Amino acid sequence: MKQVALVLVAILGLPAAVIGQSVPPADKLLPADTLGVITVPDMAAARQLFNQSPQMQLWRDPALAPFVNKFWSKLETQLLQPLEQEMGTSLTNFLGLAQGQLTLAVTRNGWPVEAGATPGLAILIDARDQAERLTQVLADGRAKLAAKGEPMKTQRIGGTEFLVLTVQPPALKAPQADDADEAKDPAVADPAKAPDENAATGEAAAPMPAQELFIGQAGSLLVVSSGRVDLEKIMTLKSGGAVMALGESADFMPDYASTLREATIYGWLNLEPILEAARQLLPGAEAGLPLGLSPARMLSALGLSGLKTLSFAASIRGDGATSEMKVRIPDEERRGLFRMLAFAAKDSGPTPFVPADALTFSRTRLDLQKSWNTLEATVSEIAPQIGGLVKMTVDAIGKDKDPGFDFRKQFVANLGDDVITWQTAAKTGEVSMAGPPQVALISSPKPEQLAGALKLLMGMVPPDVAKLEESDVAGVKVWSMGIPMGLPAAGQAAPPVQTIAFASANGYLAVATDLELLKNYLAAKPADTTSLLARPGFRAAADKVGGVGTGMFGFSNDRETMRSVWDALTAPAGAGTNPSALLFQQLLAASTASGDGGSVTEWIDVSLLPPFEKVQKYFHYSVYAGALSKEAFTLKYFAPTPPGL
Repeated sequence: MKQVALVLVAILGLPAAVIGQSVPPADKLLPADTLGVITVPDMAAARQLFNQSPQMQLWRDPALAPFVNKFWSKLETQLLQPLEQEMGTSLTNFLGLAQGQLTLAVTRNGWPVEAGATPGLAILIDARDQAERLTQVLADGRAKLAAKGEPMKTQRIGGTEFLVLTVQPPALKAPQADDADEAKDPAVADPAKAPDENAATGEAAAPMPAQELFIGQAGSLLVVSSGRVDLEKIMTLKSGGAVMALGESADFMPDYASTLREATIYGWLNLEPILEAARQLLPGAEAGLPLGLSPARMLSALGLSGLKTLSFAASIRGDGATSEMKVRIPDEERRGLFRMLAFAAKDSGPTPFVPADALTFSRTRLDLQKSWNTLEATVSEIAPQIGGLVKMTVDAIGKDKDPGFDFRKQFVANLGDDVITWQTAAKTGEVSMAGPPQVALISSPKPEQLAGALKLLMGMVPPDVAKLEESDVAGVKVWSMGIPMGLPAAGQAAPPVQTIAFASANGYLAVATDLELLKNYLAAKPADTTSLLARPGFRAAADKVGGVGTGMFGFSNDRETMRSVWDALTAPAGAGTNPSALLFQQLLAASTASGDGGSVTEWIDVSLLPPFEKVQKYFHYSVYAGALSKEAFTLKYFAPTPPGL
């Protein structure tokens, strides 16, 4: 805590430079070789947008006031006030000074070229028209720092005076001996021993090297950096000097132009140099690994070596919240995981059979046969011995039930390229260890053979544990089995049973966790008026994420999903209607029983939450879609603003 307070007081203890210069955005202020950045380009606008979001409207709702007030009371008295007393200043006043950009960046700082160099950290905060107020806050902080007697050292970089603070990382402590060992061990008992000396070996622990932290203000910009090399570049870029900026980097530009430019907040990470540094270190990590495992070969086989950049962007608009994640990996460099999960740009929207009241829906156009073969090949490349064991195990599947059964021929070869799932709300009082009832459809060129293979595999369960039963629905054979989720214990209720039901119909193998749900699907007739496709605003929301033809699409009824979470949080003790509720109650009881005064209920008192009906208007639904191009994988998300907000 003392180190944190010292750094924060130092940040507040600096003289201001000339006020009035405009501050370039992060892409024009950070050097081109920046490893990663997270930035809010306009904090004032972001605050306004966030305050209008459904989440913040919920937080301000009077129905939630008792819960919110107790949380803030504990936050202020147990965390903020002690920290502010140690710092001698108000965190709220300081954080409120961020009006322009708020940027956190990881810089190279000479890494990995220079011996002993490590990546640096840079923090940029633009106060804009609050610069004069920042100047006063900094002056007050400097006086408090001087009053503490802390040594002050300054350096001028790029025309700005920086305070240079030496930060000593905490020393690694040796394992603590118990009282008996301390009494017997003279190395421990001897007060003349150095505090960082290893009591067991007598060897002094190598101290962590101290690091310099540069803190200064240039105009309305507060700059904090742990690397002088990159700090000089930042100050040169701020003054318009001839240094290549991040926005001019060939690694950064494609992501900025396609994803980051208009975002409320965005982040970006250059994975290529990080993976290259890892490759340099991996050869020395192979010694002693079993079965011929090689970290370098694993990195290559999984396809991670082909990764270029990772970026994300999020924005809040009047019609809803959007976000986008992009992983840049060229098609010719995709191997392992990235070949296994490569889906085709085909129709991925809801079929007419998916009901409008579905809790969740997902559809992926993934060639499951190719994915399976790629998985086996990847395992064999990582470790041939393990690959051989996997092959032998797969070849033996089902042989004990039918010597002529060929798992690859009768199961894998019958997998298609379409996987559809949806969930519906559970019946009142119903418990399912797998969550809400769910149906999964797997396309197949021969769905009857695929169902037959699954029937044989399910028949491997011992009959005294569970029995496979057969029934008929609208002329379709349905197999089902109730599998006990645990072993019965004397004097206790029988463990819950999880149903698995399956059938082949309409070109798909249908598998469900609820027999009635599967029967409803098999007996249903497609009707657009009652399907998810007919939900108001659904098609417009889908267009926000690129439509339903990209090969991956999903939907979530956030209102009903949150209703189940809310019910789990507020369920009376002992109410066994929801597995999530039981788990939460156990965690809550364990925290409360700790007796240390810091239980969860001291901060998060769920007994103060109102009935969900009073806050349900703040929740609506959301959609997402994934797309593959020759250069990248992109995942987009959109949550429409709930009606009436």
